[in-house]
Amino acid sequence: MCMKKDRILFLGAGPAFTRSIVFQDKYLRLSSVYSGDIITPVPGVDYLDLTRVGYFDIHPFLYYRGSSILRNVYSCFHTVLRALKIHYLGRRYRVVISPNPLLTGLTALFIAKITGAKSIIEVNGNFESAFKFSRLGRKKANRAEKIKDKLSRPLIKSTLKWADMVKLTYRDQLKPLKMCDEDRITRICFPNYVPIRTFIESEKHDGRYILLLGFPWYLKGVDILIKAFHKISPYYPDMRLKVVGWCPDGREYFESLTAGDPRIELLEPVHYEQVIPLMTGCTMYVLASRTDSSPRVLREAMASQKPIIAANVDGVPDLIRDGYNGLLFEMENVDDLAEKILVLLENHELGRSLGQNGLFHVQKHLSEDRYINSFQDMIERTLGDS
Repeated sequence: MCMKKDRILFLGAGPAFTRSIVFQDKYLRLSSVYSGDIITPVPGVDYLDLTRVGYFDIHPFLYYRGSSILRNVYSCFHTVLRALKIHYLGRRYRVVISPNPLLTGLTALFIAKITGAKSIIEVNGNFESAFKFSRLGRKKANRAEKIKDKLSRPLIKSTLKWADMVKLTYRDQLKPLKMCDEDRITRICFPNYVPIRTFIESEKHDGRYILLLGFPWYLKGVDILIKAFHKISPYYPDMRLKVVGWCPDGREYFESLTAGDPRIELLEPVHYEQVIPLMTGCTMYVLASRTDSSPRVLREAMASQKPIIAANVDGVPDLIRDGYNGLLFEMENVDDLAEKILVLLENHELGRSLGQNGLFHVQKHLSEDRYINSFQDMIERTLGDS
């Protein structure tokens, strides 16, 4: 078994809310078997003073909010500089982990190469579908998007081929990339960390609202859910819809879809601590995504013992078994989603059964302990006999 002498370097791609429950709980639990460093951008100066969680040292730098090109250059530069400083101070890490196979993945490979560490690249989405559905309904990409797509595909394939280990969140995640067995990719598959115990132990109630959490909104199917809500709302005038998350563009489009209905709330992003009462207080959770890998929100909803309706896409069926711990609907099918919502609103016993089965499933198969065991297995397989 790997002990704390096996230091791990985690690289962050986006701003990390280092004081959040999900961040701190993950690294505190990993501290039982590992130590290491976390290099990550943070959203503000009030996050710069947090420098340690458990046995992991945090090396934060401010997230650059300018153009994406400058942001990527800025992030890569700071990450490499800090990684080399850690290495040459003698705190050697044996594994470098990137949360994606794009520029952060390339940065992880570079750091691993010059320090002699092993590399793990995580894949946390279906990139092909993300390219397709990131344009707010536009069928054709603009010039900048075409360039980005053309550069991203070969970059993703290359980083995955060069990595010592590729971590997937669902079994068929690489199929859209058309990567075959000849590519010789060593892979492992398990969902990302969720502090399910926090949701299990929180007080639950029915606040009479349907909930969707996530971003970007078009990718998450917010428009699909709003249209479905319009179909069911005449029958249940006391029911509300809450959509919570970041909408980087096209917010006016989603606001226009609400048709001024005060029961539809389009809310700004919230800190993770505020997600807990939102989730534990909803009537049901709906995941209307056009693409999704292994959504954290589904495990949070199961831990909150809430009935779930989810689009039958990508890795969702690996988490939700139709009729057992949730209901699946055909992706982008507004009528099918509306019908499933009505089924749950009319059949309270079915809702209770789905919630109970979801709780059992998440405790047995998706607990924090299962994550730690899977993580240890990944590290041991990556290091091998080295």
